[in-house]
Amino acid sequence: MAGQGQTEAKHAAQVKLRVAWSSVFAALLLTGLKLGVGLWSNSLGLLSEAAHSAMDLMAALLTLYAISVSVRPPDQNYQYGQTKMENLSAVMQAILLMITCGWIIYEALDRLFFNPARMEAEFWVALVLLISIAVDYSRARILGRAARRYKSQALEADAMHFSSDLWSSLAVFIGVCGVWLARQLPDGSAARAALLHADSLAALLVAGMVLVVSLRLGLRGANVLMDRAPSGMSNLIRQAVLAVPEVLSIKRLRVRQSGPQIFVDMNLGVSQDASLERSHRVAYLAEQAALAVAPGADIVVQVEPADDRARGIIGKVRSVAARQSVNVHAVRTSLVRDQLLLEFHAEINDQTPLEEAHRIISFLETEIRAVLGGDCRIFTHIEPSGKTDKDLAPSAVITIEAIQRALGSMPESIAKVTDCHNIVLYDDPKRPSLSFHCRMGSEKTVIAVHDMTEDIEIFLRRSFPRLGRILIHAEPRRQSAAP
Repeated sequence: MAGQGQTEAKHAAQVKLRVAWSSVFAALLLTGLKLGVGLWSNSLGLLSEAAHSAMDLMAALLTLYAISVSVRPPDQNYQYGQTKMENLSAVMQAILLMITCGWIIYEALDRLFFNPARMEAEFWVALVLLISIAVDYSRARILGRAARRYKSQALEADAMHFSSDLWSSLAVFIGVCGVWLARQLPDGSAARAALLHADSLAALLVAGMVLVVSLRLGLRGANVLMDRAPSGMSNLIRQAVLAVPEVLSIKRLRVRQSGPQIFVDMNLGVSQDASLERSHRVAYLAEQAALAVAPGADIVVQVEPADDRARGIIGKVRSVAARQSVNVHAVRTSLVRDQLLLEFHAEINDQTPLEEAHRIISFLETEIRAVLGGDCRIFTHIEPSGKTDKDLAPSAVITIEAIQRALGSMPESIAKVTDCHNIVLYDDPKRPSLSFHCRMGSEKTVIAVHDMTEDIEIFLRRSFPRLGRILIHAEPRRQSAAP
């Protein structure tokens, strides 16, 4: 697997470098064409486009250098790699674009109000602009596709350069058409006087578009360099991790981005009675939950015993729910901006109308706030209990008979492919442990079997929150047992 990952990374680096090199050649071609024809025709719009393309060329060279550095593997000096070179390149490109804006605005205002200049050879100017639009469109698509596939901010910035060049070239093309149209109108007409300034007005429009793009690009690069968390990702990861069974709290969660790579660092609180094996399993499930939100992220998970405050809060919540005859599970606590966030699942009879269920939960939340005191945000997930036998309630005594009934009431998606037997319950006053065997189709793969046993474990923990270790031994179903 490691070898495959290295091969994919090497292939991605080669593709990114090849795309970057092609952008350099495209920018060089456009800069030469626009500069030559712009000087010949005295078109400010085309000269401003040449300056814009020159900045694109410098940006493409920066992108090429940034990618060649960022794809280097981590070493002793750069232990997290050098992926931030892409973000630094984006900030430098933004500065170059803003310098270009200043020059274009100065020249456009000078020609509008002080030193008007006559543009010649509109046909050749228009032809160069059409070539530029075609090249820009092609490069922007190729760069954008590569940037999305390989999550490269440097390539994305280069794609933004070519996209802005496309729209600005289109604006200048319209300006050139306006000047040509003015030449067809009678001397002294108001329309002719206005259209003769179309070239300079198009240059101002170019400057405005480039300025907006450069500011956005610079802010994005600066945010990454300052380790700002990607927008909304922290909350999504928090919600996904808190949904993992046995994660009692998130003591710390930090997310940052470096180039295309996202780093996640989190400390989780688990039960003080959890074994080392179980704690490691919880950390693995939390990591997988975070990867579902941020694929390919570099994740570090540290598991610690839940502090007394978190354990105390969870105990109080369960106590209040028990007094209201409501079964709760998956109780989680965390701090968000110094405010206590409490989340739990509440089981209500599946035939209860929504209005009545909401009234029960609202009263329960009010009672919990009264017990906990202070400012507390509570999120309750209502789910059907689907049980009429009191022995299956989470607060009931856990027995082999209750386990057998629970296994017999599993959803059809699980029960139709499993056959549970050899049930052994290791009784413990605090956290009884359970082990049993189950039979599945012999054609199932290891990953499919793992997913099925995971579903069974989650189902049992919802029915019996006090269960400690659960060990499920899977074995192939006998032919005679097959339906």
